[in-house]
Amino acid sequence: MAEKDSTFEAATRTVGSAGDLSSREHPSLALAHAIVPVRANGGFVLDLGPASGANISFFAERGCKLFIADLNSSLFGSTDSANRAEALELALVRDIPATETFDLILLWDLLDYLDDREIRILASRLQAVCHAATLLYGMVSIRKEIPDRPSRFEICDVRSIRYSPGSPLRRPAPLHKEPELVKLMPDFEVESTYLLRHGKQEYLFRRRRAA
Repeated sequence: MAEKDSTFEAATRTVGSAGDLSSREHPSLALAHAIVPVRANGGFVLDLGPASGANISFFAERGCKLFIADLNSSLFGSTDSANRAEALELALVRDIPATETFDLILLWDLLDYLDDREIRILASRLQAVCHAATLLYGMVSIRKEIPDRPSRFEICDVRSIRYSPGSPLRRPAPLHKEPELVKLMPDFEVESTYLLRHGKQEYLFRRRRAA
């Protein structure tokens, strides 16, 4: 198991593409560990962000079956925040196959954009599609401000991810701490966590083992 609270000292690199000048490539310590359950013989992956050709290719090359449940579009488009919990419950039932169990679930930065009730709803639904070795990969901001909407993430390789902000506007970050997340997600425990220099803390969660 990876050492907890590792700090990565690599620099951030700006991607100067014509299509998205705000896109930045950042290092990741958790991703290489997150894909362990699917690396050997393929597996089932659930991506809770928007569809990405880069991510589809990344997992297809590893023989994985990728399911996409784009909660960004479902929750942060025209949905009023007062009705977001209901929209979340609907999207989770509609978009996540109830008969599947997944080896890896990609939360990306979703936890920074849900309130306490919504995190509980999400965690409750996800535990039903996890087995004992399933890993949840997510990240939270350790800086005071975040983009107004969730970012888009594209995997470059096992050690780097490209971030594209979902909005030029900024909002206060909830600054989640590990004890708070564990309380809000009682069916999961923290497998490992990594503090990155560009203002993110990566988490790997695993379904809580029976006492």
